[in-house]
Amino acid sequence: MKRRNKFFYWSFWGIALLALPLWYLSYPETTVKHQVKPFWVYGSQLLALTGYALFAVAILLSVRSRFIEHRLGGLDKVYQLHHSIAKAAFYLLLLHPVFLALRWIPQNMEKVSWYLFPVHRRLEIDLGSWAWWGLIVVMLFTLVFKITYHRWKLLHRLTGIIFLLATLHIFILLSGETGNKLLMAYLILLAVMGLGAYLYKEFAFPFLARQFKGQVTKVDRLNDRVMEIEIEVTDSVFSFVPGQFYFFRFSYPGQTNEYHPYTICSTPGSNPIRIMVKSLGNYTHNLYKTLAAGAKVNMEGPYGAFCYRNSPPKQVWIAGGVGIAPFISWMRELRNNPWPELNTDLYYCVNTLAEATHIAEFEQLQQAQVANFRLHVVTADADGFLNPRSIPDIESKTIFFCGPKAMRKAFLADFHRMKLREENLHYEDFDFS
Repeated sequence: MKRRNKFFYWSFWGIALLALPLWYLSYPETTVKHQVKPFWVYGSQLLALTGYALFAVAILLSVRSRFIEHRLGGLDKVYQLHHSIAKAAFYLLLLHPVFLALRWIPQNMEKVSWYLFPVHRRLEIDLGSWAWWGLIVVMLFTLVFKITYHRWKLLHRLTGIIFLLATLHIFILLSGETGNKLLMAYLILLAVMGLGAYLYKEFAFPFLARQFKGQVTKVDRLNDRVMEIEIEVTDSVFSFVPGQFYFFRFSYPGQTNEYHPYTICSTPGSNPIRIMVKSLGNYTHNLYKTLAAGAKVNMEGPYGAFCYRNSPPKQVWIAGGVGIAPFISWMRELRNNPWPELNTDLYYCVNTLAEATHIAEFEQLQQAQVANFRLHVVTADADGFLNPRSIPDIESKTIFFCGPKAMRKAFLADFHRMKLREENLHYEDFDFS
């Protein structure tokens, strides 16, 4: 599995923090009540510049750039960073007008409203207020209130307009206010980066992304929540590495028009391909109930760097629930492309034995001579939860794990307490809350 380039990772934070020294070189001079409460004015300026820079970086990270993905160790790691930077931008920008408004409490509450609502006498201030309230609405429905994914996706597309309003707010305010050419050049680059990334994602990406078409040929409902979908791909250049995923959109009457990521469970070069889907939310619940053979499929990808072949042969695989999907792909690939040196234990964690799928296939791999492979099915109702300390010689092995958020967080905490080497821990995470 490709490791994250730490310098590249921290450079995204560094781009935003560059606002601090550049602001200090300008040390803005303004008549806005500095003599009384300069802390609130200077503080608001620092919050605005750093928040704006983080906002631009967050938009850049949302474009599914393969250049960025390869250096951060997978698209899930890119989205994790995007989520963290976007939240930091929101909290900083949230405080920006609050700091300005606090200067006037309690002596002039009318002026307080000027900075919190679009009722200022200057248009450039009102542009900032509209951007501020727009950002609050988007983030409230991201962090607090839960709405259906396709509605959230539509709302999220407003971030480009919000960024444009924030850009106009900053540049109109700073026109003629600062002689620091470095700061202005920096802000111009941020504006070009943020707006350019947004326009690319909205208008160019749908045409430039690697997209493929297919049709559902079979639906196997493996239990009351999980199904395996067989898809005949009509494009001959469709490819992937075992463990990678595509974004899938299923088109048929009654289903919403949205893409979701699913790991390919098949071997490279096979057609039809298979994916596993678990009924977890509104979209997948409806998909589980209504999907049938004949539905049209659009696919975009592949993405991900969850690959066992690039690591030493002594490994531990841990799967939770539908997180078994990449390991199914690895298992099927091993049958066709043996790795005799591989020495691995798969711990398949489920609530009950009835939830476990593909057990027969894993047992066949265990009996074959293509690898030193051992299957352990851990059921919560009979065995309790898997204790990683009970895994023999885990300290010297490379660990791959995939599963629900609670399980993943618990294992990561255990691994860190056990002081396992970070470079030996590999996982995928599409849960960003």
